[in-house]
Amino acid sequence: MPKRFFEAMEKPVFLVTRPAAEAKATARKLDNLGIKPIIESCFSIRFLPAELPVYKSNKLIIITSINGARAFGKICADYRWKILTVGEKAAKFLRGRSFANIVHVAENVDELVKFVKLQFPPCHSRVGGNPYSRDGEVLAVVYRPVVMDSRLRGNDKSTLGIEFIYARGNKVRKNLKTALKKFSVTDIILYETVEKKSLSAQTIQLIKNEKISGILFYSAIK
Repeated sequence: MPKRFFEAMEKPVFLVTRPAAEAKATARKLDNLGIKPIIESCFSIRFLPAELPVYKSNKLIIITSINGARAFGKICADYRWKILTVGEKAAKFLRGRSFANIVHVAENVDELVKFVKLQFPPCHSRVGGNPYSRDGEVLAVVYRPVVMDSRLRGNDKSTLGIEFIYARGNKVRKNLKTALKKFSVTDIILYETVEKKSLSAQTIQLIKNEKISGILFYSAIK
């Protein structure tokens, strides 16, 4: 679409409903297209005073959203953490905050789950020297990772006892703790989504006067 596509007609008005921090960038893009943006954030992000565990080389942080990255950056000053993220945007933000040890950037949560299962395959726990019971069933499955990516190893080169810290918001579309139920995963809620209860007087009047040409909706769940 060429720049100023709508210039020959009356400027259409679009509502941008995402939180203010992201809405400003979207509003600039709309304005460049000749569209008048009205920021009407329908929800906001509230960062929580959470505490991270003490850094250990066998623990990895999982962050699945840009808000998770922002919240993590606010409370963490230990840059040794090994981090797995969903989305390059979150990874880029963390690198800009000196978290250089981003060991994997997944396109989505499902791809991250596959990566973890590939990097940390299970081994059979041998009982009495035999991993199988008399009826052929595995007696126990213990996740003692055979880590393929050397950056995921601790300083002692051990791959045993890997733990994941899932830094997330209070609402998620897919809970990694459930998806990785055979792994050691600890949830830490770093932020919450606060829904707006009503529209501004300006927006209500625009709707009444039928001046709204479009509304950009965004999910509050990541």
